[in-house]
Amino acid sequence: MILLHINIHEITNTVFIMEAILKLELTNNWHDPSPEILYTISEEDILSKSLQFFDKDGYELTPLEQYWYHNQGIDISEKHLYHTANHKSWFKDAENAVQGPVLDHCIINTRWVYGGDAKLQLLRLKKQRPLLNKLLSKVKSPRANSIFTLGHLIK
Repeated sequence: MILLHINIHEITNTVFIMEAILKLELTNNWHDPSPEILYTISEEDILSKSLQFFDKDGYELTPLEQYWYHNQGIDISEKHLYHTANHKSWFKDAENAVQGPVLDHCIINTRWVYGGDAKLQLLRLKKQRPLLNKLLSKVKSPRANSIFTLGHLIK
């Protein structure tokens, strides 16, 4: 259990002094030390599954990427606002606070890179499906970030 001590001194034009403690639980989730997709999937799946709505700047996954992640054993089951990505809770509000300081969300996002045989397969098939270049050019190295968002509810 982690206790986060919060001091708020001013809200808008009204001086508001408050002290509060937010109790957080640390999950067992952490950044993967080597986020690399190494194994191939069927060529038929690569050539037919959708790459629609490719998220070049973020972490949301296309149907093809979701299928590939699933076949690599990468857990993408945790949903946040219906988004499918490799995001996992990092901290949780131990008391599910409904007033005062609240943890809005705290997640770890990971965008895996294609390497090994998976990359070779993409390089070979990109001639047949040029959209595969998105996976090769926009996902050049693994990316990960952690988001920690607090809020404050006043009754």
